[in-house]
Amino acid sequence: MSRRSREDAPSVVPPDRLLLELDGPGLEPSTVKTATLLELAAAFFALVEANAEMQEKSLDLVGLEVFNKCVAIAAKPSDLRFAREMAELSRRQIGGSEELPRGTKERVDRARNAMRRLAPGEVARVQIATWSRPLKAIEQDVAPPLDSLLSIRARPIRIGGKQPIIRFESRLEEDFSLQTDQTTARKLGPYLYREIEIEAKVSRDLDGTIATGRLMNFEPLDEDVDPQRVWRDWYRAVNDPEKGRLDG
Repeated sequence: MSRRSREDAPSVVPPDRLLLELDGPGLEPSTVKTATLLELAAAFFALVEANAEMQEKSLDLVGLEVFNKCVAIAAKPSDLRFAREMAELSRRQIGGSEELPRGTKERVDRARNAMRRLAPGEVARVQIATWSRPLKAIEQDVAPPLDSLLSIRARPIRIGGKQPIIRFESRLEEDFSLQTDQTTARKLGPYLYREIEIEAKVSRDLDGTIATGRLMNFEPLDEDVDPQRVWRDWYRAVNDPEKGRLDG
């Protein structure tokens, strides 16, 4: 690698960046095929933003930086945690382990086509801080099988989208997302941020993490919980205590 290449492209990536990295024999900023890298980055970043829009939440990826990792392009997300969720969702869609919501197929196809243009030996990864995952494309559209049943205690931490997707956290699993219908999503709303018992059909990645799934049923752990009281508690937690007072 030339001295000029090392000086022109830094190698240390700030932890608040969404990074798309391309690795391969002899790859560096001065040798990468420009159109190949830019199209892959544009397709992936556009899919991330589109998935955020499907969740009815704003996510902006701004800026353009090139890093010498062998070669990588980075953008700064407006919401780092949400960007990681949408990046994980996007890479699973590209890899065929996540069902495609209506309106995303064209963007997913664009990203898959960009992946197929990579030269033999070239591999792509996405990264935010210490979180890093490979980016792979399937050769044809396939729906991932929901091949196992899951019964677990978990906390819903996000609900959204025209085709609702619920984000859960659990002491026994990495954070995961499940699809559901609008009726179930509305019923689950009062129990946001509260531990519940869920039943779901899921499929898992090779590393054992939940790749995709559908919520089949849920049960509150405390049957005496008043949904209206839950809403008031949640409102106080996210608003100023004085302005958010709803008692009366």
